[in-house]
Amino acid sequence: MKSLYGIPTELILRLQEVGKEFFELPETEKEAKVETHGWIISFTASGHRLESTTNYGLIKNSRDEVNEEYASHIKKLSELVVGAPDHTDVNGFTLLVANEALGLQAFKDNQWIDAKYTTSGIIVIIGDQFLRMSNGKYKSVEHRAKMDKEKTRISWPVFVESSLDHVFGPLPELITGDENIPKFKPYVYKDYKFRKLKKLLLE
Repeated sequence: MKSLYGIPTELILRLQEVGKEFFELPETEKEAKVETHGWIISFTASGHRLESTTNYGLIKNSRDEVNEEYASHIKKLSELVVGAPDHTDVNGFTLLVANEALGLQAFKDNQWIDAKYTTSGIIVIIGDQFLRMSNGKYKSVEHRAKMDKEKTRISWPVFVESSLDHVFGPLPELITGDENIPKFKPYVYKDYKFRKLKKLLLE
């Protein structure tokens, strides 16, 4: 049985089981990236137990075919779609799978709303790059994650972003005519990331 996004429900469940096993390993951090059509897809997974954090990557591993299978599905999904404390993601968009201790909240209508957990769903979070490329038509989602004192929170975010040297801004076809003036200035992606990280003026 496949989910709405074409990824087998059984695979998502297996991915969550693998995540629980990896969470118990010593503190470590790994990352894998795939480039497709000019976009960089970063496979990362993170787990949170109260104050501790463990990060591990969804990389090819002869002992772990689950991550490899998930990576192949999520790469296809990323091509179809082309993206802690409260923040918006700096990248294009983020695809998120999480266990039952989801803890993700989005800010809408002046209040924080809990994201609903589903065994077969993938959460799509629009980031700053899509906000600016769409000239504000699509909003970057302000979100945060809260801890669950009873359950271990594990999530598998996939970050889709352009190359660091890519210049991005409102797409030309969206700023034609007097009523569709550019709302954002173009930025080299690495400069934008640096300025946002340092909380520097962007416009």
